Amino acid sequence: MLTKFSETKKSVPVVNKPEKSNSAPHISEIVVHDEFQFKNLPEEFDEVPHIFLFRIHFTPNIIYKQKMTLLEIQELCAMSGLNNIVHDNINTNIHRLSASFEKGGMVKSVIFYLEKVDNDYYFIKRCIFKGLKDS
Repeated sequence: MLTKFSETKKSVPVVNKPEKSNSAPHISEIVVHDEFQFKNLPEEFDEVPHIFLFRIHFTPNIIYKQKMTLLEIQELCAMSGLNNIVHDNINTNIHRLSASFEKGGMVKSVIFYLEKVDNDYYFIKRCIFKGLKDS
């Protein structure tokens, strides 16, 4: 029965594929500056899983200046795939937290400037990404 059906089928319709749009560059074609801020992070970098996780975890905290403990910030860094987390005091109100992406592609590290709210809480005042030195 099935063979009769396959013999009666005349032809398979051809599906035309839409042409690719050249408006958005491929991630490998994007020129990355040595340093850029979080607000300038290209959406194409979301193809890199660690960068996408970083954006998911940190976007609301950076935009709304959510106050968090230092431990909470470090946990979000670890969940985003950041390694080698280093904390430094710049002065009594500003702290610097840096970490690196082992598998971040063209983005190699991130630096947070944290402003102290009180003894336990900070908010992310500034977030800077470091790209490749060669580009």
